[in-house]
This record gives sequence, C-alpha cells and structure tokens, in this order.
Amino acid sequence: MFHPRVELHLKPYPQTVKEFLSLPESGPSQNIRSLCLDQETLWCGTDEALLRLQSGQPGKVIQFARIPSPLHDLCVHTDLGLLVAAAQGLFRLQGQELVEISLPDEASCSILHLKPGLAGTVLAASQDTVFQIESASSITSLSGPPGRKISSIAVDGIGRAMAATDRGIWVFTEDRWEMQHLQESLGYFLERNVKEIEVDGAGQIWATQGSHLAVLSPAFHWRIISHEDGLPVGDIRCIAIGPQGEVWIGTGTGAARLLNGKWSYFASRRWLPHDEVRAIVVGKGGTAFLATADGIASILTESMTLERKTAFFENVVKSRHWRYGIVAMSVLNRPGDLSSWRQEASDNDGCWTSVYVAAECFRYAVTGSQEARNNAMESFRGMQLLEELTPLPGLVARSVHKKGENILQSGGEWHETEDGQWMWKGDTSSDEMAGDFFAWSIYYDLIGIEEERQKAANLAGRVMDHLMDHDYNLVDVDGEVTTWGVYSPAMLNSPGYEPQKGLNSLEILSHLKATYHMTGDDRYQKGYLDLVENHRYALNTIDQQMPVPKGVPWDHQLAMLSYYPLFKYEQDPFLRNIYLQSLQKTWQAIEREHCPFWTFIYGWITGHPVRLYECVKWLQDVPLDMITWDVKNSARKDIVLMAERDYTEQLVARDPIPMSERRLSKLDKGPYRLDGGTGGRTEDDGAFFLLCYWMGRHLGFLKEVPNA
Repeated sequence: MFHPRVELHLKPYPQTVKEFLSLPESGPSQNIRSLCLDQETLWCGTDEALLRLQSGQPGKVIQFARIPSPLHDLCVHTDLGLLVAAAQGLFRLQGQELVEISLPDEASCSILHLKPGLAGTVLAASQDTVFQIESASSITSLSGPPGRKISSIAVDGIGRAMAATDRGIWVFTEDRWEMQHLQESLGYFLERNVKEIEVDGAGQIWATQGSHLAVLSPAFHWRIISHEDGLPVGDIRCIAIGPQGEVWIGTGTGAARLLNGKWSYFASRRWLPHDEVRAIVVGKGGTAFLATADGIASILTESMTLERKTAFFENVVKSRHWRYGIVAMSVLNRPGDLSSWRQEASDNDGCWTSVYVAAECFRYAVTGSQEARNNAMESFRGMQLLEELTPLPGLVARSVHKKGENILQSGGEWHETEDGQWMWKGDTSSDEMAGDFFAWSIYYDLIGIEEERQKAANLAGRVMDHLMDHDYNLVDVDGEVTTWGVYSPAMLNSPGYEPQKGLNSLEILSHLKATYHMTGDDRYQKGYLDLVENHRYALNTIDQQMPVPKGVPWDHQLAMLSYYPLFKYEQDPFLRNIYLQSLQKTWQAIEREHCPFWTFIYGWITGHPVRLYECVKWLQDVPLDMITWDVKNSARKDIVLMAERDYTEQLVARDPIPMSERRLSKLDKGPYRLDGGTGGRTEDDGAFFLLCYWMGRHLGFLKEVPNA
C-alpha cells in the first residue's frame, strides 16, 4: 500500500540566532555611530560617549569616556589600543581618558574614517587626507586622491591604501594615488559617488553606491550585484566582511548577509531592534554586531540538530502555551516581552492541540520516550475536555477555560457550563474536526495503552454519531448548523456550497474511515459507502483544491490532515485511485512550498520522489523566536510578484518566502504573503515544528546521525 522511501540522514547545522544588547536607558545619547571589536570587547561610539560591552555579559555596559566632539569611527591598533576618530582629531584610549594623537601637519583636522591595515597598522582619513599609523611616533601622511572627497577607506590584500570617493575608487601605489581601472560597462557606476569599500580575505574589493553593490575579483573584473542576484534591499549604509567570506550590508530597511552564494534578509524585531542599520562589525567567530537606530543586535550561528531544536520548542509549549493539556496562543501584554504573557482561549485551540498530540505520538513511536507519551496523554485529556464540557454529546468546543482564570477570552459564541465553573466556545468549525480525527486516529494507533485507545475510539464515535444524527452537520447548542460545520449531502451538493464541496467531502470521508478503524462499528463504514456511492463524495474530492494564489492557505492544512487517515485506512484500489487524483491536484498547488508536513504525507502515500533536502532546509530555517513580529517584505527588491492577487486581493510573491524572513505562521498561512504580524503582541507555540519533524522521523524520511 505504501512505498519504500529514501531516508535522509541529518547532521548538525548552523542555526541562526539573535540577541539584543542592552544599553543604558539614561545617560549619553543612544545614537550609535560606530562599532569596533577588540578580542571579546565590543566598543560602541555614540554622539557623546564611548561604551564597552563585554562578551558573555551583553547587558553589562561600562561608560569609558566622554567624547570631546562628535565621534565618527573606532578602530584597534596593535600597540596603541583603541583609536577614536572624532571631529576634533584622532584620539587613543588611555586608561579611561581619551588622549589626542598629533597628526603631521594636520593636527586640527577632523578624522572621519579608520581602518585596520597590515601588520597591526591603522589607516585614518579626513575628508581629503589619508594617514598611515604605525605607532604614536610613526604617522605618515599619504595626502589624498587629488580633488576628491573621501567617503571610505580600506587596505587591499597587499597592504595598499584605498579610498572610495565622490569620483570612484583610488589606490595608493608608489607614492601616488591612481584611480582604479574600470571596464567600460561599469564606468558610470564606479566613477561616481562610491560610499563604502571593503576587501575580503580572497582579495575581492566590495563597493557600494546608494542602492548598488559591486565586487572586483582578483582577476580585475567588476560585476554589479543586483536584486536579480538575490540582493534583498538597497539604500546601503554600511558593509562588513566576516571570517568565512560572508558579506553583511546594512540598509535603511534591514540587513542582508551573503553566505555561500545565498542572500538572507534580516529585518523586523525578529532580528533587529530597528530596521535602520548604521554600522556592522563581525567577530572572528562569525558573530555579527549590528548597530541600529534603536540599539544593537548580535546575530550568530550555533551548531544545532533538529532533534535538539524540538527540545527548545517543547519548552516553549510547556512554558507559555499549556493549560490542562490544551495548547494555545499566548498574548503578550507588552509587545515582545515574554514575561508579560497570558494565554488566549481562541477559535482553534482544539486544532492546535491536535497538532501537539500527533507530534508527541510520533515522537513516542520513534524514541519510546515516556515523557512524549505522557505529553500526548495529557493533551488528549484536554481534547476530551473540549467535548465533555458542552451540553450535547459529540459536540466539541473550539476552546474552554475556567471561569475567573487569568486568560484572554477571544470574541465569538461563549457559553457557561451548567455548574458555572467553566466557559466553552461554540460555533465549532471543520478546522477542529480535521485536527481532531487526525490526532485521535494517530493516538489510537501509536499510544500503546489499550485503555487510552478505547478512550480515543469512544470520543471519535460520539462525535461521529453527533454528525450522522444531524445529516452530517455539526449542530450547536442552539440547534443551528455551525458556520463552517457543513458536511450534509443536501447542502454540499447544492450550488451555494460549491467552494466547500470538495474539501468538506474529503474531510467527512476521512473522519468516517478513521472512526470505523477505531471502533470497528459497521455503521460508520456504511455511512462512508453511502456518501461515496449515492452522493458522489469521492468524486467531489478531486476538485477540492483551488490553484495558488486564489486557494485559501489553511485549506491545504485541512486537506493534508484528512488525506493521512483516509489513505492509511482505505484499502479499496478503485477509491484510492480517485483519492490519488485529488491528492495529485492538491500537490500541484502546494509542492513548491516545501512544507515538510505536506511533503512527507505526499511522499508516504505515493512513493514518488520528494525534495527532502528542501524540507530539511525549511525545518532548519524556522526561527527560534516565535513572537509574531510585524514583517514587511513589500519593500524588498528581490521578490518577484505574481500578476494575480490572492484570495484577499493582496499582492503576493511568485515564490515562497523563507521561513525566517516571512510573517510567523503555523501550517495554516501561505508562504507568499509579503507582509503581516501582530506587532509582537502574540507568541506561537511552535508545535507545528514538532509535528513536521517527528512525522518525518516516524515515516522514515529523516534519521538523526548520532555523534555526527
């Protein structure tokens, strides 16, 4: 029935993480102008002061010295220590005082730029003059490019001074400045106002001009890097080179990193205190420190395995998203402040709890972990509670909470239980049903305790009895069909329900098949066959998926939640062939997303080759920060838009936006939406990651390599 599959062995990978560094709330100006690293010390220059942040103690800031004039740049000299370029000249830090360094014939000039040279030397530059500093008593004036205004300096691979100016790039060779030779095609770009230059370890020269970035290879060939090469944004303010050759740029709308030929975009408070990046410095270990208009961020990579990452998200779930087994969103009273959380009882708590139950069952099946089994059992108790607290057997609540509990109650139809102890939310939708039967069937198959299996079967039976007794509709306590709980042939096969017909037919067939599997009661199999043979429900499933971008993203999730039990329990070749047509049409719409949940289910059912490497990259790219920060990709230059708008008439990207760069979502939001977020006012639970990973392990697609 199911096919052998390729198993991808997993190894540790570099997980990108961030930390914001605290600066004093009072005291000197927060306007950071420059950053400099000296071993494990990060020096920050503001308008008024020199600050030191010690590595390993990012929140501890020491104010070292007042700046006698506006600070421009910082640099470390091997013998002289920290040098400070300021409007009134060049200074060195001696103890906790700044001591002025005399410059030959230029003692009163304003120093704007500093850059490390070879053998511990430092270059310093004013607007029109470059100095080479070997020691306090050995400072040489190199004059400057004739008539040019210097905007940046650098040292090339053989120790020559370079200057970016308002008329191109100049190199100091044999006691004179020469303009860098340019091929004709780039002359206009690089003979104008070049803002920043850097030289990487391979001897390549990187140059910026406003929104443009260019690189000169050691073979003296210039090329422009544009949005067509993946450069996300323009308005480049600064550039830095890391130890592995990675290139960082800071812009007015975030930062970008070029690593191993791929650009990554860092913006929003997921990564930065503010999107205006003013300075970047990269340490020997690859940690990048980015000074922004509202503070400093460090972005680094740490070696991690996907299994270790699951432990992180397990802690997220248990810390802020867990109440009597129910898994739910947390609301932050102060945006971004995880200490200000409280849970929200909202529309789809049942569905998100089902995701966690399934994930823990798969984890238990893979590892034998008793913790995983206990987690699954406790969350299953929460799912039982959703049905037990409603007054109708088989009616499942969207959510429940105890009266008087410190919890945010979302809008909608709330009811009080007869004993007055609880509140439950009605108008339950098909979203809950799809998650419920998916999780209950997996719990039944994998939990390994007969008493628990029987509980799952009984719960599924009561819910299905409720549906069948109401002509396959979910009926609320008021006797009315819920807004999205329609599975009835009389309604689904009528013209007014055309958009829901295919998906809801798929769902109810899956639910009936799962219930029959768990209970063994022929009533459910007869109901299933009646819908197939007399009401065309199997055929309805073929056209359940609308094409991207008009298809509703969360319908993908509901469809895949339903395909899994349906194919697992349906043995009839004729019906399986019909369902395969449905699955194939769905897959054509969602394949490019590389979502592991979609991919593993499709590959498991069909045996067709799937792009496991892309799924692993998806999992690796999921950010550890689950706060729903505002994300704005509509300002990017590298994203190609679809000609057609999505179902909400929003512009969407032609290609999926990486997980770490798009609005935070579970499995119910598409990867094409440009902008979104809640301003940091909520935190997701991360259970979707657990489900994807442990399903991949359970189905045999992924395997961790011990001690890799």
